[in-house]
Amino acid sequence: MKLSDTFKTGTGLYTIQEAATYAKMPVNSLSYWLYGTKTRNALRDAKIPRDEGRFVTFVEFVEAVAIRSFRVNYNVPLPKIREAIEEAKNQYGIEYPFASKLHKVSVIGKSLVITLQGENNPLHLTGK
Repeated sequence: MKLSDTFKTGTGLYTIQEAATYAKMPVNSLSYWLYGTKTRNALRDAKIPRDEGRFVTFVEFVEAVAIRSFRVNYNVPLPKIREAIEEAKNQYGIEYPFASKLHKVSVIGKSLVITLQGENNPLHLTGK
């Protein structure tokens, strides 16, 4: 997705600094989650490639707020969050598991579970 395409679709767009400020988190943390570092991969591929600029879409912002909550309020480690994102995508076709109204993600201990729309039983995204 090119930056110009984002503006055409009317998607909300924030700079890394704006998104980090609104999410009440360090800029470096958000940047790492979206773009990774030289030695560590990002939690997911950013919608807008880094060479287009360091921007955060609205859905990425919502997900960042949820991830921050998991980290700060429940001490869920980043590898568990990464595992949950991959499992949601690969098993259930959900690209942004922490930013949709169609299902609910909950924390049980340090594991993340998802309750899909129309279902009553949660399914593990991480752990056993």
